[in-house]
Formats: sequence, structure tokens, C-alpha cells
Amino acid sequence: MFARRVDDAGLLAAVLVGHDRRDAASIEPGALAGRMAEPAPLARPPRLLAVRSPVWEQAEAAQQRMFADNLAALRRAGADVVERELPEPFAEAHAAHRSIMAFEAAQGLKDLQSRRRHLLSPALNQLIDDGLGIAPAAYAAALARPC
Repeated sequence: MFARRVDDAGLLAAVLVGHDRRDAASIEPGALAGRMAEPAPLARPPRLLAVRSPVWEQAEAAQQRMFADNLAALRRAGADVVERELPEPFAEAHAAHRSIMAFEAAQGLKDLQSRRRHLLSPALNQLIDDGLGIAPAAYAAALARPC
């Protein structure tokens, strides 16, 4: 998360996550007031931008619900939250990133996978398998892509 100051980031995290009395590091939002330097008053509520990428539908339903819940919590706390969808070029950037990540994972983990495949998660095995199918020229093209 990005904020004006560390204290502001702590407050944002406390609002989004809430207090967990079982976690000694957890902070109640109200408790931050006495520990933070007095911020300059805002002329208006903060305006936040929440973005969804062209591959948003690939997120698990629980993650999508959490995102919506977080936006609702920010709005209840007084923030003006604007929602936008990223344009199609971001899907191309995602595809290039995925190729780079898979290729590099395969190069670094193929030996481990060949010896201990059964100990790796299905998702990691799939990523390595995908990466093994990417030609070096395709990897170089993904790296050179001006995303």
C-alpha cells in the first residue's frame, strides 16, 4: 500500500484488516490516534483508485470478495473510492510477465522438479512445465516487450 507516511499506512491497514486480539502486532484503528503525529487535516476525504486488470476474472472468488469488502471498508471510513478497469494492453503485459516468470522458474527449478516433483504443489509444477515449453527466443521477446 502507498501512503503519505508510515503512520498513514498503518491506519489504512488497521481499517482494512481490523483488530485481531490474538495477534500482538495487530492495532485497533482508534489506538493509532495517540501514537501518530498529528497529521495536517485533509481538505477533503482521500480519493483512492481501485483497479482491476483484464485478467481479474482469474482471481479466486474469495479474493474478489475480499477486494470488494476492502473497498466497502474504505468507503465506510470516508474515502472516495473510484473503480476502474485497466485497458487491454495490460493483458498483454500480464502475458509477457507470465512468460518471463514461467521461463525463469523452469530454469531455476527444473532439476528440483525432476527429483522431487511429488513434493511440489500442482500450481508450481504447472508453472515449471509451462516454462519448459517456452523457447529462449520467446523469452527474449517477452523481456524486450515495451509493456
